[in-house]
This record gives sequence, C-alpha cells and structure tokens, in this order.
Amino acid sequence: MKKCALTILLMAILSPLSGYSLETTVEIIGSEDLAKLKDGIEKSITARCIAKGIDLSPYERLTISIAKLGETISFDAVLKTEPPKAFHKDIKGADAISPTIDEMLAVLFVPPVLAPAPPPTPHLAQKAIETVDLPLQAISITSLGDTIFLCDKKTIYTLKGDRTDSWWKVPGKEEIYRISAYKGSIIALVKHFDAFRSYRITDGQTMNVWPNVVLPQGDGLVTAVLNIVPDITRVSNRWTKASVVEGNPSLLPANTDIIATVVQDVYPQHEGPEIISFTNQGSLVVSAANETFWSSAAKFGTLPLYLEQEYMERGGGRGDAYAEIQTRTERYYMPPRILVAEGTIITIDNNEGILGVLSNTKLYKSAKIHAYTWTGDDFEERILSKTSSGYCMDIALHKNMLVQVIVQKKGTMLNFTNLKKG
Repeated sequence: MKKCALTILLMAILSPLSGYSLETTVEIIGSEDLAKLKDGIEKSITARCIAKGIDLSPYERLTISIAKLGETISFDAVLKTEPPKAFHKDIKGADAISPTIDEMLAVLFVPPVLAPAPPPTPHLAQKAIETVDLPLQAISITSLGDTIFLCDKKTIYTLKGDRTDSWWKVPGKEEIYRISAYKGSIIALVKHFDAFRSYRITDGQTMNVWPNVVLPQGDGLVTAVLNIVPDITRVSNRWTKASVVEGNPSLLPANTDIIATVVQDVYPQHEGPEIISFTNQGSLVVSAANETFWSSAAKFGTLPLYLEQEYMERGGGRGDAYAEIQTRTERYYMPPRILVAEGTIITIDNNEGILGVLSNTKLYKSAKIHAYTWTGDDFEERILSKTSSGYCMDIALHKNMLVQVIVQKKGTMLNFTNLKKG
C-alpha cells in the first residue's frame, strides 16, 4: 500500500511534465566547433523547461538555428503555435549561448502559474496616525517611560496631550542641541560657547555636569572630546577615543563621532552588534571593527545646529613662511539622529536644495524619514514618511510610534507614525 501511494504521489507531481511532446531540432551552420554542441543544446532545452516548471504538452516543435555570420552568431528560434512565435538575438561567442537559451524560453513559453505570494508580515507602517501643533521652535525629542520630552534651545518640556509643561532650563547663555533618555534621566547635550557640555537631569534637577560630550551608548555612558579646528595634520572635526563614564557601553573605534553613532544588532550575518554611523560624505554605513558590511546609496545632510571656532593660519599654507596670517573659521554641524526599531535603521533625510549645498546657510525644502531593514540579500530601503511643510530636526521612538519633530515657519508639528500595523 505504501509503495502504491508513493507511486500515485509521484505521478501527480510529474504529470504536467512527464507527458511533454515537444520536438526540439537544432541546426548549426558555419562552424564545426559549434556543431559539436548540437546534442547538448537539444537536451539542455528540455531539461531547462522541466526545471522551470514549463508545461510542454501544448507544444509540438521548436526549431533552432545557430549560424555563424562573420564575427557574429545569429541565434534564431521558431516555436510552432497558432500563430508561430519567434525569437532572434545576435551574440558574440559560444559562451553566450547558454544565457540566450534562457532568454528564449522566457519569451516563447508561457511561464508556470505561481501561487499568490502571502501578504507581508506586519512590520513598519507608513501612515501618520496623529499630529500635534506646538507654538515653540523644537530642537530635540526623546521618550522616557510613558513621557515624551522635547526641548527648544533653552528649556526641556514634557508633552501633555497638545500642550507642554516646563521641566528644566539650561543655565546662562548655553543652548540645548540634543536630549536623550538614559536610566530614568535625561542627558542634555548643550552648546557652551564654542564647545559642548553635557548635563544629566533627574526629576527636573541637574545631577551631573560634564565639560564635553557624554551620551548613552548601549548599557552605559560614553564620552569623547571634539577638536573642531585643524591640527598639524590639517584635519578638522577630530574626535578623541571614546571612554566609559559609567556602565558597560559598547566599545567604539578611535576617531568615532559619538553623536552620529549607534551600536545595535541589525545585520544577522555578523555575530554581535554592529556600528551604525555616517561617513564624511553622508552615507549611512553598517560596520564592525575595520570591516564595512553595507553603505547606503543615499547621502544624508546635517542639521542647522553647529559649533564654530576661529583659528589662525598662513594664507600660503605651511610651506610658505612669508605668507600673511589669516583668520579662518571651521564648523561642526550636528548629524541627524539614528534610531533602531526591531532591527530596522531609521534616520532623517532633509533636502537642503542647491543653496544648502553651496553655502553655510541651511535652507531645507522638504524632509523624508528613511528606514533600512536586512532582507537576507541586502538592506531594503523604505520611506516611512515625507513632508514638504518643513524640515525634521529630530526623531524618537515612543511605544509603537515614531515621533518626528517637523519645524515650520511658525512653530513645530509633531508627527506620530505607527510602526505596527493592526
């Protein structure tokens, strides 16, 4: 009984193919070397049809002519149907015959009917579910527990529905550039004259102050010093090696811009978390140690926030001792924030337009939110949202939503995008 059942199953599986009646004839003209391929071509065509799942039973005859005409080989095929179907291609050599056969099969034969693909697994949506308009010019945003924190240059607020409550003010003339959540506290990165300073705030009270950049990284805090003006190497915006402030943060390579870097597991083919950052040219890269796994085709610009320092330099360069000493200015622009949600990389793409590229003035025409997810072959790019009514200063993850800070001519719009369907 088992043997009988197996036989019936095999007959059911092979029945569309085993009854094929296609007669394939190959004629080769003008080349003895090509003539030796005749039998192999005839057998290969039948095998390829079966492998591709093509039902050969409706077809009677396929006639193929391969003729060497000078330096060109003419590949011609006629399939007997009503009306007949034909295929022609000029190729350069015998090595091109195999791929040409596959092209011919795709043109002449009806492809097998495939079952419809299953609907995609619910993942990242692209629909804004809510917007909140605020009168302030917001700079940064983050989420801590059930509370959304956002700030302008002087004050951190908590969001209560469509209104804000003041929570902490930066002292003196300092300006807030970015806020991040960390273990029940908010880390505020501020501009202090022409350098960075960092604050840790808990329950609206300052707990720590650091005279440099301190940011959450993994399960801890890291710090590094930014040197904006060029040194003897004539390289500007250099970073010292990151060091641990507290906890067990991920280790970062030397000269890493810790403001523009996230360490998360986004590339399954590499064991452990990867470093996600921007190149000097603006590409998003996924790497580990000295190995780069992927780089985005898109180039991402910077935010309008910057530090600026002046320095003295001879106009003729280091080799000209008699050149006039000139005052020069160097800037460090804040990079857009990088987030990771369930293995998907999310970041901001502000369109600066021509004026933004040609000058130090940042003038944005529109904004998009890019998302990249590893699909097994490559990082698939999607646009989660886009707007032409302003530019995006910052993004945050809050529960199952992506919150975007869209700065407009008058005030700010918070755009909430659902990251889960259903």
